Amino acid sequence: MSSQFALGEIHIADHVVASIAAAAAAKVPGIVFAGKQAQRKVLVQVDGSMTNIEMGITVRYGTIIQDACRTLQRAVTETVHALTGLEVKTVDVKVDHIAL
Repeated sequence: MSSQFALGEIHIADHVVASIAAAAAAKVPGIVFAGKQAQRKVLVQVDGSMTNIEMGITVRYGTIIQDACRTLQRAVTETVHALTGLEVKTVDVKVDHIAL
């Protein structure tokens, strides 16, 4: 993200947005998403004041996957917007694994 104000420009690196998204995902019940390896499963594309996010996740066995993924999408969207001011266009979620 790059914004220009009277005092100068503000740049937020993609990896910062990815870290914020990973932290938000880690708080969602039923989602296993922690550590530095989890951050590697987050791809972020920032275009001006908008961003698209792709995440690969692991879900705990017994979790209703659709519900957990929708909760994750909302949490990531709200957290990234609140902390960066970016409009989150999409949060695409790929369930890679299930934790038994």
